[in-house]
Amino acid sequence: MSEPYFPEKVTFFCGLIYREDLYSIEEVLILLERVISIDSNPLIHEEKNCSLNEYYEKEMGERNGLKRIWVFSSTFDDRDFLLMKKKMTNLIEVEQREKFNMEGRPLNIDPGYIGLEQVVLATNKPYSHRIYFGEGIYGELTYQYLNKSWCTLPWTYPDYRLDKVLNLFEVARDQLKKQLKVSKSQ
Repeated sequence: MSEPYFPEKVTFFCGLIYREDLYSIEEVLILLERVISIDSNPLIHEEKNCSLNEYYEKEMGERNGLKRIWVFSSTFDDRDFLLMKKKMTNLIEVEQREKFNMEGRPLNIDPGYIGLEQVVLATNKPYSHRIYFGEGIYGELTYQYLNKSWCTLPWTYPDYRLDKVLNLFEVARDQLKKQLKVSKSQ
C-alpha cells in the first residue's frame, strides 16, 4: 500500500474582470482581501480594454468599460482551500450583483492557485477536462510547468495564453519557489 503524499503549498491568485465605472482598483482589492492575503506587497497586473470575449461584454456591459486584473497573494497556503475560496468569490459576486441591482455580474472573480508544477483555476462549470472538487466546484488545469516554462493546454483561456500573462505567472512562480525555500530552511 502506498502512503498519501501531501503536496507543497501554493500561492493563490484571483483573475478578475470588473466594470471600472462601478469600482476603483482600491475597492476591488478590498473585496479580494476576503479571498486571498494581499496585505504585504502583492503582485498585481492590471490592464484596460483587454481582449475580452463577447460573453463578458453581454453580461457585464460595454467592452471599453471593463478592466482585467490578476492579483497574487503575498503568502502561500494549502491547495485544499481552493474550494472554499471559489465559494467565497461566488458569494461576493452575488452580493455585488444585488448591491447594483443587476441581472448580470458587475465583476467576475476567478480564484486559482500556482504550484511549482501547475496552475489550477476554480470554476462552477463542468467540462470533460475539469475535475470535480465538491459542492458544485470544479478545478481546471490551466498551465503545466515543463522544460522550465509554463505550457498552455488546448482549453487554456485566450487571455491566459498571452506572453505578458505567462510572464506574470512566471514571476509569481519564482516568488513561490523562494518562499518555499525559506520555509524549508526554518
